[in-house]
Amino acid sequence: MQEQRIIYSLAPMEGITTAAMRRAHCKIFPGTDRYYSPFIATGAGFLLKNKDRRSILPENNRGLTLIPQLLSNNAEMFLKSTEQLAEIGYREINLNLGCPSGTVSAKRRGAGFLADPAEMDRFFSAVFEGIPAVSERIGEEIRISVKTRIGIEDPEEAFRILEVYNRYPICELIVHPRVLKEYYKGSVHQDIFISMYKDSKNPIAYNGDIRFAEDEQEIRKKCPGLGHVMIGRGLIRNPALIRMLRGGMPPEKEEILRYLDVLLANTAEEIREERNQLGKMKDIWYHLGDLFSEDDRYLKKVRKATSVSVYRSAVEELVNRCEILY
Repeated sequence: MQEQRIIYSLAPMEGITTAAMRRAHCKIFPGTDRYYSPFIATGAGFLLKNKDRRSILPENNRGLTLIPQLLSNNAEMFLKSTEQLAEIGYREINLNLGCPSGTVSAKRRGAGFLADPAEMDRFFSAVFEGIPAVSERIGEEIRISVKTRIGIEDPEEAFRILEVYNRYPICELIVHPRVLKEYYKGSVHQDIFISMYKDSKNPIAYNGDIRFAEDEQEIRKKCPGLGHVMIGRGLIRNPALIRMLRGGMPPEKEEILRYLDVLLANTAEEIREERNQLGKMKDIWYHLGDLFSEDDRYLKKVRKATSVSVYRSAVEELVNRCEILY
C-alpha cells in the first residue's frame, strides 16, 4: 500500500508571514503545500485597505498555494467577504478561531469566540445556509475551513466546541491544542488533540510546537491517519524544516543568506521606509536567531542595526561565524 503523502503548511503569523515572506520562502525553500494568510478582519471596508488587498492578491502570491484567512463573528459579513475573495480566485476560505490576542478576543473574535458555543452554532448555521448561494454566483464550490484553539481556560472545553464543529461540513478543522489563556506558553495538550482527531466528523489537521522532525513524528505516530501538519514558529526558525520532514537536507548557510536577501528585496518592494523594512527583518530574526549556535554578540548586532547596510554586514558576520544547529 502506498504511504499517504502528508500535507505541510505554513501557519498564519501576523506581521511575519507576509506576501514578501511567502514568496521568498517558496523560492528558496520550495515544497510547502499551502500558505495561510494572516487574518483579515471582515467589515464594511473589507479588502478596501491597500495593505490587505496587496497581501492577498493572487499576483502577489504567484508560485504558491495561498489560503486566505478571515477574522469574523458575523455571518453576514463573513459571507460577503468570502464572496469578495472568491471573486478574485480563492475557493477555500479559512476562519480564524485561534488568535489569542487580547484586543481580538475582547471583541469575541478569534479564540474569544470559543467562549460562546451557542453563538458559534448560530454563526455556522447562517454561514453554511448562505454559502451555497455564494458558490452558485461564483460558479464553483466555495469551501470553509477553520483554525481553532481548544477553549478559553480549560482544555476540556474542546469537546463541547467539537460538538458544534461536527454539525457542519467544514472542509478541514486545524487544531492548535492550547486554550486562549495559555497563549503560546507551556506544552500543547496532545491528549486533547488525539481525542478530537478520533471524534471529529470532519478532516482534522494538527498545529502546534513542531520545531524538529521528532515533534512531527511523535504526533503522526499517535494519529497515524493524520494528513496535514501546519507549522508556524518552527518553520520561521528553520525555513528548511519541511524539506527535512520529507527526508531532505538541513539548511545551508548560503541558502539562508539567499533567502534573507530575497526577503529583504521583496519587503522593500512593499515598504518604502528603510526603518520599517528593518523592523520586518528583525521580526524574522526573533525566531531565526535560534537556528544558530552563538553567544548572542552577533545576534545583538543584527537587532541593533539602524540601516540596511549595517544590517547586511551584521547578518553576514553572524551566518559566517556561527554554526547551524543541525
